Amino acid sequence: MQKSLLRTIQTCSTPGDPAGNRRVGALQFGVFAKPLRQCMSEQVEAIARTGEVTIPCKYLLTLAYKGTTYHGFQAQLQNHAGQQPRTFHTVQEVLEKSLKRVTGSKDRIIISVASRTDAGVHARGQAATFSCTDPKFELQLAALNVTLERNIAVTDILPVSEGFNVAKSLGKLYCYRICDGNVQDPFQQDRQWWVADRLRPAWQGGAALLLSETHQNGPLATQYGMSGTCR
Repeated sequence: MQKSLLRTIQTCSTPGDPAGNRRVGALQFGVFAKPLRQCMSEQVEAIARTGEVTIPCKYLLTLAYKGTTYHGFQAQLQNHAGQQPRTFHTVQEVLEKSLKRVTGSKDRIIISVASRTDAGVHARGQAATFSCTDPKFELQLAALNVTLERNIAVTDILPVSEGFNVAKSLGKLYCYRICDGNVQDPFQQDRQWWVADRLRPAWQGGAALLLSETHQNGPLATQYGMSGTCR
């Protein structure tokens, strides 16, 4: 029983670096709320007390996707009068269905993400987490990608402690591409904004200065009235 249990725990844990940090893509995530080994030790003690072998394991996924055909990242419902509500085609919906299939979970697997994207937006290095309570489960990167649509890929999987909060990533980079000229590159139609007229860099530089001002972003917050809403 003990040897079997230890093997199960080993499949759910990977030692981090000495500082407790893991590098994912171009983003550096901070120290886990609890070291992974400490978290696992606490779970072993809980199993010894209760006799239950169910170990909740949390995984960090690194995502890349081409968002042209998706209604953004977040799962959402579309309601029409007199009809059964249906879900929009989103990245989260596709990813959660694939995770449920690969893990064999009977319940819906809900993923949390560092940030969401709008319809048609692409992403690379986006971080997301989900939890799995099956102690016999070991997530395989190849198996998950086989079940995903071709416009979505999971590039990395790491086990993390239950206290890890993906929403507290250190940053993100937005890239907007504008192309000017007489001819539009057909291979870049969904990756850049084409402008037929020649752009004037001096005018663009002046307009860009407006973006560096301080604005009140409070109305965009989940709970309006929180401190520190100016950016």
